This record gives sequence, C-alpha cells and structure tokens, in this order.
Amino acid sequence: MPRLSFSKTIPALLLLVMLMGITRDTAAQTDNGVKLGLGAFAFSNLHLAYERTLSEDFSLEADFGLYFPIKATNRFADVEIEDNDGVKHSLTGITFDDRVVTVDQMNLGGYYIGLTARYYPGEKYAGSGFYLGPYIVHHSLGSTKLEAHDEKDFEYDGNFKFKNTNVGLELGVQWRVGEKENFIIDWTIAGAGVGFAKFTGDYSSTDTSIDFEEQAADAQEWFSDLGDYFDDRVEATARDNGLDAELKGFILPSFRFGLSLGYAF
Repeated sequence: MPRLSFSKTIPALLLLVMLMGITRDTAAQTDNGVKLGLGAFAFSNLHLAYERTLSEDFSLEADFGLYFPIKATNRFADVEIEDNDGVKHSLTGITFDDRVVTVDQMNLGGYYIGLTARYYPGEKYAGSGFYLGPYIVHHSLGSTKLEAHDEKDFEYDGNFKFKNTNVGLELGVQWRVGEKENFIIDWTIAGAGVGFAKFTGDYSSTDTSIDFEEQAADAQEWFSDLGDYFDDRVEATARDNGLDAELKGFILPSFRFGLSLGYAF
C-alpha cells in the first residue's frame, strides 16, 4: 500500500484552499481574511494566514510560517549541557572520542504549513465569534550549513533535519471590528493534539582514523538503552567517511496558541 506523503499532500490542499477563494457561494457569507501572527515573532518566525468563509457556520484557514535563518553558533555560544558524568560541554565545543570538536558555523532555518477547519456556533456568521475545529500542521526545521574542526585541524561537516506533522483540535475567538467590520482580531485560546516526528542527520570527516562502524553501533546501542520504544525507530549507518542517522515514527505532544491581526475583504 502506498504511504501518504505529507510534504506532497499539504501543498495540494493549500492550492485547493486558494481555488475556493476564487469560487464564491452567493448564498453564504463569502468573506476572506488575511492575518499576521504576532506571537510568531517571539519564536523567530513569520506567520501568515488566509481564512475563507465557506458557509454561515464554517470556514477554512491556510497557514504558512517561515523561520528566520539564525546562526546557531552565535545564538547558543554560552549554552552548556551536562552529561551523565557531570561534565559540562559547550554546544559549540563538543567532546567525543577524546577529541574536542569546535563548531565554526551552524545555520538553522525552516518553514511550516497547515490547514484549520473552523466551526463558528454563534448567531452572527463564520469569521466572527467563538470557533472550534481540527488542525493539521507540518513543520520542517534543519541546518542549512554545519562546519566544524578539531584540535588536529581535521574538518567536519554535516546536516540535520527535523520534520513533524501535528494534528489536533483548537478553540479560539475572533472579532471583526471597525465601522465596516473589516479589521480582524483572532485569538487562538488553546489547541492540543499529537505530532508524528522524524529526525535525520549525517556528518563526515577528513579524519580517516575514525571508526564510523563503531560509532554507528554505539549510537544504536545508546538509543536501545533508552527503551524498547526506540529499537525499531533508530537506524545508524556508517559510510566510508561519515555516519548517517535516522530517528523516525516517534510521537510528540502538540500545543498551539496565539494572537493575530488582519483584514477582511
């Protein structure tokens, strides 16, 4: 049976939403709204939304978000983590196999897209009042450039990507204000659901003395020690000059909230 690809399905659904905006139902309230998410700026991303009224009680919203590219070597330069032995490690100076690897450059970025079906039970019309509805959001985050070196001047480079598709239910309230009720205040009070995540990463090195087969086995064993849940979800594979790793099929909780301002037309 063919597997569903969220990366291909969600853009097709977004296209369907735009086509709905062209086809108007004259028997129903047919407002459109564009909105800017204010809370997204606190998490270093830009959030835009388009809401299309389908009937007196229902609407469909398409969301698009873009994470601002950041240089993680600058953002997390002072952050330290502590291992099981109580030894602290800098995120930009990582110790493994008795060597210290200094991260010279690591750029991060990504995007998210989603759909929300909204039901407005109030007496006015869809697009105004309290709403309740299911949502689906696909996130893709990762490194666009990762370079490092160690004390012997061996070089390292790699990439990693985190993908997560969330489904859930949200509750909110939306107001139309102004003389013609053209201005929108949209408060997503709370949303909760579940996310299906996948992490992939790889790295390579100019140091030919590294035993990548051993590193792959150690990584596999480390995750297996965390419990049976990870046994079938982790795969680490050695290459001639590097290592590939994949962690797939694990489940995360999903939460959402926010405040948006917009314009209806």
